[in-house]
Amino acid sequence: MKPVHERNQECLPPKKRDLPMTSCSTNHTSSSDASEWSRGVVVAGQSQAGARVSLGGDGAEAITGLTVDQYGMLYKVAVPPATFSPTGLPSVLQEPDVWSPSRGQPVSLHLPGKGAPEVKEMAWWKSWIEQEGVTVKSSSHFNPDPDAETLYKAMKGIGTNEQAIIDVLTKRSNTQRQQIAKSFKAQFGKDLTETLKSELSGKFERLIVALMYPPYRYEAKELHDAMKGLGTKEGVIIEILASRTKNQLREIMKAYEEDYGSSLEEDIQADTSGYLERILVCLLQGSRDDVSSFVDPGLALQDAQDLYAAGEKIRGTDEMKFITILCTRSATHLLRVFEEYEKIANKSIEDSIKSETHGSLEEAMLTVVKCTQNLHSYFAERLYYAMKGAGTRDGTLIRNIVSRSEIDLNLIKCHFKKMYGKTLSSMIMEDTSGDYKNALLSLVGSDP
Repeated sequence: MKPVHERNQECLPPKKRDLPMTSCSTNHTSSSDASEWSRGVVVAGQSQAGARVSLGGDGAEAITGLTVDQYGMLYKVAVPPATFSPTGLPSVLQEPDVWSPSRGQPVSLHLPGKGAPEVKEMAWWKSWIEQEGVTVKSSSHFNPDPDAETLYKAMKGIGTNEQAIIDVLTKRSNTQRQQIAKSFKAQFGKDLTETLKSELSGKFERLIVALMYPPYRYEAKELHDAMKGLGTKEGVIIEILASRTKNQLREIMKAYEEDYGSSLEEDIQADTSGYLERILVCLLQGSRDDVSSFVDPGLALQDAQDLYAAGEKIRGTDEMKFITILCTRSATHLLRVFEEYEKIANKSIEDSIKSETHGSLEEAMLTVVKCTQNLHSYFAERLYYAMKGAGTRDGTLIRNIVSRSEIDLNLIKCHFKKMYGKTLSSMIMEDTSGDYKNALLSLVGSDP
């Protein structure tokens, strides 16, 4: 099997994948590169003195004096300003260009363009957030008033023009949908979401209403719905908590308290128990985001040995040891731990988790591992199994397409095709129908 960074490279947008990264100093000065690479940069690593990296200067922006971290990786990415909208999900990095010169080697990285790009802290799964990953983009020459009028006419009188609703709401960004809702209220004195609920039904209604929620409020709603009433949808809670950054979780918790008047952490504690409760509360802290320090190879080896001693080496399992290491270590550290574990146990950490745990705790631990290794593959798997076999898990299908459509759904589609030999669109066409199918396909976009 190819190394993970080689597999990741295959799903990068071509202009990023094809950039040469073979020497200690790169300098790309063509005009075509400049338009794409002058937008911003994110770097994981520390200066030799341990200070934060600073960027600046006119002409070729430079990052100098970096020492490659002990895990031997330096990450970079161009980030367009459009991804940092107030209501949109914050930018994070996955599938980086991974450059691995000798450990401890000073690095100089030069990017074309003018001005000083903003430095963003690298999220633990390092996800690409840029136009190539986004399937639903802001509409150019946007005006919310005619869009609101189109929606009003589509729902006025007897019958509903579902296609008109699809054409507007699946082709506008979430920020633009919020503006349309305000215009709809101002022009017609009605709440757009409530009007949509009254005119639509079934899975199509669920999808369209999901599009109308601001991202954090939507994820707070999904968590609330997973816990209300009899029974708990542990898979929904695990999916969201294990795949979001500390900042995203903080915003979700804030939205949850504002909308439902209670603490998300307390509600999770009240609705779950045992080791599952402990791992979910631990995930909610977002400790895996911490990539500010070097990976200590000795500590990584010790963690791998501790995991082996807590599972494969003994009868029974020390679940708290697994939970502590998986939920409190940084992602870069965990990747090293997983490598060391496989050397010690002669099996992957996933196989050990499957043999040592069961039920929702097993699902939670495996999700942490999968999200750490490759977030796009994890979401591709979630979408595939939402449609595989008899019936469709529409909640999972809707939630993941809606929540990733303005982040990285194009990259998820790429992994989906590689993993399952078919496109996401083709599987949606086979498994859904009617307006629901048309709306999903519009959000997913063209095949990779």
